Amino acid sequence: MTTSGTAIPTLPEPVTTAPATLELRDAMNRDILERWNRFSAGDVSSITSVDELVRKVSSKYGQDRKNAGIDVGAVLKGRTF
Repeated sequence: MTTSGTAIPTLPEPVTTAPATLELRDAMNRDILERWNRFSAGDVSSITSVDELVRKVSSKYGQDRKNAGIDVGAVLKGRTF
């Protein structure tokens, strides 16, 4: 409050989600590497989208995109990059 009796607006504290986000990404990367062991850790860490993962799984494992998408969905469980 100021001396005039009106409240001074305050800004919310900054939200720091980076560590949690990194932990979630690390967990997702581990799940991907467990399921598809032909990928290296570098391969997985460079993936930036679900569609990219589907394309890579399809290519590396010789699956059609539909089945690769089903497998990717089962591993990611709603998580995104």
